[in-house]
Amino acid sequence: MKLIEATVTILGSGTCTPTKARGPSGIVVQFDEHAILLDSGSGTLTKLTQIGIDFQKLSALCYTHTHPDHVIDVVPILQAFKVSRTRVRSVPLPLLGPNGFASFLTQLADVFGAWLVDQEFGLDIHDMKRDEIVFPGYRILTL
Repeated sequence: MKLIEATVTILGSGTCTPTKARGPSGIVVQFDEHAILLDSGSGTLTKLTQIGIDFQKLSALCYTHTHPDHVIDVVPILQAFKVSRTRVRSVPLPLLGPNGFASFLTQLADVFGAWLVDQEFGLDIHDMKRDEIVFPGYRILTL
């Protein structure tokens, strides 16, 4: 097994009632040329820009569960992809979530519009159970 060095940045530690010291869940794991976002509670998109991470270059979006304090910024992130004047992404974006996640995104698209999941570069949506998905340069395991 090859060991890699990774940086983990806590954008928010998970709470429905934010304070000055704590906000909704959001974690970025960076290694090699990859940046994987785990959860995107309220304010995550803004926090990414504050730490210098271009949302368009995220390798994957991963969600632990669909409570609002973990997923609410999925809509602003996908909207930012859609309306950005500088479209950088040309490969599908993996979106991984718990069982039923694809249906959850479909329901969001019913509310906000089909544009949410109709991205030029494509979304690669996965409902994860006990699973492994291999991407170029890394793999994601759920237990």
